[in-house]
Order: sequence, then structure tokens, then C-alpha cells
Amino acid sequence: MNITDDFDSVIKVIKKDRPKVVGIDGIDGVGKTPFAKDIEKLGYKRISLDDYRLFNLSRPTTTYPLQEFLGFFLKIRPLK
Repeated sequence: MNITDDFDSVIKVIKKDRPKVVGIDGIDGVGKTPFAKDIEKLGYKRISLDDYRLFNLSRPTTTYPLQEFLGFFLKIRPLK
């Protein structure tokens, strides 16, 4: 079995069970973002720590707490 087979089997479980939250974790370069985008196509919201990092980089004098980022994020991508 290769990693793609693993992703496909997880997608099938998500479609069947419809969990409220799906968390993805892993080392750099293993395909977390493409996998998260596949899950997003199922109607889930994708919140990425990469987005949080870019959010803070756009405000060079302050690092914002994650809670504030999530408030901003949900304003630009509201939950359905």
C-alpha cells in the first residue's frame, strides 16, 4: 500500500462518518496541504498554520494570538 491508498481510505471514512473536525499533522513535505484541500472539497473549512504565519508576516510589528487570527479567518471564510 502506498501513501495515496492511505489518503483515499481516510477520505472514504470521512465521507461515511462526517466528523465535525478533521486534524492533520505530519512532517514537512508529506502532502498535508494537498490532502487538506481534498478534504476541503468535501465541504470542510481548511485552517492552516501557514495562513496564520502569513497573517502575522503581513503585520511585521506585532504577532497576533491564534484566537485573533481565527476571528479574522472566519470573517473572510465564514462557516456555512
